Amino acid sequence: MAKLVKPAKRQAPSDQEKVQDSLLHKSVYIGDRKRKLPAWLPPLGLTMITLLIILWLLPRLFADPGTEPAETPVPSQTTLQDQDVAVAPPVFQRGDQALIRVGECPLFDQAQLKARRISSALFGEQVEVIALENKWARVRLADGLEAWLDSQNLTKDKEMWEKQEKDRKAMVLAPYKRIMSHAIDGYTLLRAPMGTLLYPDHQAGEVLSLPLPDGQTGWVNKNDLLFLTSGDLPPVPAKANALFVSSAMNFYQATYIPGGMSKDGADMAGAIYIAARVNGLALPRDLDAQAQAGTKVETIKDVTSGLIRPQLLEQGDVAFFHAPDNPHQITQAAILLEEGQALCRLDNDSTLNIRDLSRQEELLSRLVTVRRYFAD
Repeated sequence: MAKLVKPAKRQAPSDQEKVQDSLLHKSVYIGDRKRKLPAWLPPLGLTMITLLIILWLLPRLFADPGTEPAETPVPSQTTLQDQDVAVAPPVFQRGDQALIRVGECPLFDQAQLKARRISSALFGEQVEVIALENKWARVRLADGLEAWLDSQNLTKDKEMWEKQEKDRKAMVLAPYKRIMSHAIDGYTLLRAPMGTLLYPDHQAGEVLSLPLPDGQTGWVNKNDLLFLTSGDLPPVPAKANALFVSSAMNFYQATYIPGGMSKDGADMAGAIYIAARVNGLALPRDLDAQAQAGTKVETIKDVTSGLIRPQLLEQGDVAFFHAPDNPHQITQAAILLEEGQALCRLDNDSTLNIRDLSRQEELLSRLVTVRRYFAD
C-alpha cells in the first residue's frame, strides 16, 4: 500500500517577497487617485531614457570637440583647388593689350578698393596695360584716360579680338541688355549696360550669337540694338538734343555712385557720357573735361538776384557747378529738360533726380558754365 506523503508545508513569504508581489500587482497612482497608469509604463520610460543616453548623449560627450557634425558637408580638397584656379588673376605684362571682360568695370585713381573711383569702362573696351601692382593693373583707355583696375576684369581672349576687327557691330540702347547662355531658355551670362558695343558673329532669326571671354558664346535678341556699318559710334541723329535728353532720362532715379555709368549706379558725368555716346558723340568721362566740350551757351541773368534764368535754357543744355568751397573744382552738373527742370543730383540726394533749377538758388550761385553738345 502506497505511503501517502504529506505535502511540504509552504513557508510564509518573506517581507521582500511581499514587497515585490505588491509592486507587480499594485496599481500606480499619480496625483488624482482616480487616474492611474499601467504598471508597465514606468519601466518603459526608464528604458527609453537609457537608450537615449547610450545612442545620443554618450557619443557627443566623447567626440573630438574640433570635429564638425556628420551632417555638415565639408568641401573636398579638389573643390577648393578648383575655386582657387577660378579666381586666380590672369597674368599680364606691361604693354599688353587687353579687353574688359565684365559688364561695367570700376576705374580708380590708386591701386586699392578704397581709392577714389573716377569712372568706369564697359564690356569689350580695349585697354593697354601700362603698370602692374599685385593684382592691380594701370591701364590706358582708347580715349587716353589712365586709371587702375582689378586685373581679374581683363581678358586677352584672342577670339574676342578677332571679332572686334570686323565691321559688324551693335550698340546697346536700352539700360541693359542680357547676354544669355542659350538662344532659348538660357540663363544670364552678362548684363551689358547702355552704350556697350557688341560684336555678333552669327544670326538665327531674331537672335544673335557673340563671343565672350574664356571661349564662351552668348546669345542676345535684336531688340534695343543699333547696328553700326562703320566706326564705333552711330551717326548723330536729327533732333539730337531731344534724343540726348531722352537717353539721359534712362538714369532717372539711378543710385548715385561716383564714377558709375549704368542704371545700377551712376553720377552725372557717367549719365552725360553715355547719353552722348549712344547719340553719336564721344565725350570725356569726367566733369571737368565735359565742361570744356561742345559750345558755350550765353546765359541771361535775373536783374534782381543776379542768377541765371534756367527757364531760358534749351532742352539738352548742360549746366556745370563748382564745389561750395572751391571755385576751381567742378563737382555737379545738370541736364536741362523743359521750363527749367533738370536731371541732376543735389548734395543730399542718393539718386539722380529731376529738380526745378529756378528754386535752387545756392546751386545757381555756383554756376561755372553751360554747354551745348548738339547743334540742331
